[in-house]
Amino acid sequence: MTLQLREEFAQLQKDREDLRTIILKNNDDPVHLGVNVPRILVNAKEEFMIKPNSETDLNPSYVL
Repeated sequence: MTLQLREEFAQLQKDREDLRTIILKNNDDPVHLGVNVPRILVNAKEEFMIKPNSETDLNPSYVL
């Protein structure tokens, strides 16, 4: 699963760079993209089958 997360993170970084360099070529006019953070969290919880109040083996320093 760690490999899958690393691949997903790498894809997010590539997408961000593409957005900045290809899609938003004009740096004079910054565009603020809205992000629905609660929806992203709900989707991630569903995709990775995270249950409320369940224990995890993650270390807080690793997450940060």
